[in-house]
Amino acid sequence: MSILILLIILLLLALLPLPYGYYILLRFAVFFGLIYEIIKNKKLNQDTIYIFIVIAVLYNPIIRMPLGRVIWVIVNILTAIYLIYCLLKYKNLKGD
Repeated sequence: MSILILLIILLLLALLPLPYGYYILLRFAVFFGLIYEIIKNKKLNQDTIYIFIVIAVLYNPIIRMPLGRVIWVIVNILTAIYLIYCLLKYKNLKGD
């Protein structure tokens, strides 16, 4: 789950006006980070796995989604919020 923390930080940093190279790095990080979480984390339920796959496809670094800056800001915020939710959800399950 520490990958999720890193991804959340990277997504929130993307709200700042940064060079284009950062956003390319963000695509790689989110794509491979979520794929890694799907493979590594056996506690993920099916819904979370499907949502992670959709997010990974959206951020995939090979085929870019031609969304405008404003839409990407919204997508980044929503992705960060969902990852925070997942982090808290699975952290609570770990404590049970």
